[in-house]
Amino acid sequence: MSDGYFLSQQQLKRLGNYNYKSVGSTLLDYVLQPFWNWLVRQMPMWLAPNLITFIGLVINIATGIILMTQNPDLHSDAPRWSYVLFAIGLFVYTNLDAIDGKQARRTGSASPLGELFDHGCDSVSCIFLVLATLSAFQFGGYQWFTFWHIFTVTLLFYSYQWRTYVNGTLTFNLFDVTEAQYFVIGTCILRGIIGPRMLDIEVYPNLSLLIVIHYLITAVEVYILLRTLLPITHEGVGKNGTTEAGTSVLSPGIPVIIIIVFSFLYARHSRIYPLVNYPALFGIAFSLPVSKYSILAVLAHMTKSPLPLLDSVMLGPLFALVNIYFGSLLDELVVLWFCLLYVCLNTLLASILICFDICNHLDIYCFRIKPVKT
Repeated sequence: MSDGYFLSQQQLKRLGNYNYKSVGSTLLDYVLQPFWNWLVRQMPMWLAPNLITFIGLVINIATGIILMTQNPDLHSDAPRWSYVLFAIGLFVYTNLDAIDGKQARRTGSASPLGELFDHGCDSVSCIFLVLATLSAFQFGGYQWFTFWHIFTVTLLFYSYQWRTYVNGTLTFNLFDVTEAQYFVIGTCILRGIIGPRMLDIEVYPNLSLLIVIHYLITAVEVYILLRTLLPITHEGVGKNGTTEAGTSVLSPGIPVIIIIVFSFLYARHSRIYPLVNYPALFGIAFSLPVSKYSILAVLAHMTKSPLPLLDSVMLGPLFALVNIYFGSLLDELVVLWFCLLYVCLNTLLASILICFDICNHLDIYCFRIKPVKT
């Protein structure tokens, strides 16, 4: 056995011994299981589980990009149809994502790649989920509200993978990703039906519904974040309470803190005021590195290997930040677009190489079900 393009020989060996463990269930799991069981039976037996997830993600991203192009500053009035279209796209992704594991068991094609692929797609979908919510409530007019929600939501998803890397078990809460997705679906449908009048409602004199919703969402975000992160300090399954790889249980927080600090400094000092003028562009360019780290955290958990504290994906935000501190030698908007292109290609290339290594090692296909040899 030799090293792969992305994974080492030792990582590939440990991957072969990986067993999925999870505890808990979400509130909507009980409600939607009959629908998901029916839906998976409509899938042809030749359809690979990862292809189901990928098709859903493409639809989710496409409808998300359409919404972002209609409201790039996240505080204008986007056409009502764009919100309904995004809600439909997210609904399709949410339910296709929910049945990929069922399809894997149904076709006998379950593998560690499926779990990694599922979580990787979820980490990217989360970005469009939060941007759509900001657009629906026109939070783009409040730049630090925007910053808070973008990075709190991406950090929330990362914290699930961080905790799993520490204790070896994926933990589901009553309010989880599925519930958040359906909240956004409902919000976008209401925004599409009612229009901007939804934001003019006053729940109390001089207290708008918009501000109430912001603080309610913030309270939920903080609660779930604390509930996920606080147990990390005492749940380590490695030697002396360390992670599965024998590293510090707090070390996975370092790379995300670096990314958030880069993002804050850029947003604070940029002359193009990205949180006001280009929040959607900024949100994708600076939160996608956190999504890549979610993928790396899942991989570290599955291979029981150290999570890298630095990664090449950080160079995109760093380059944008350095350009500012040298007096904006290059046009800042051009650099921001370059940052977006770089982090997208970096994350995509890493994902392709990881999938290629795992497929080669396990002798499987990513988007096809390998015929059983007779």
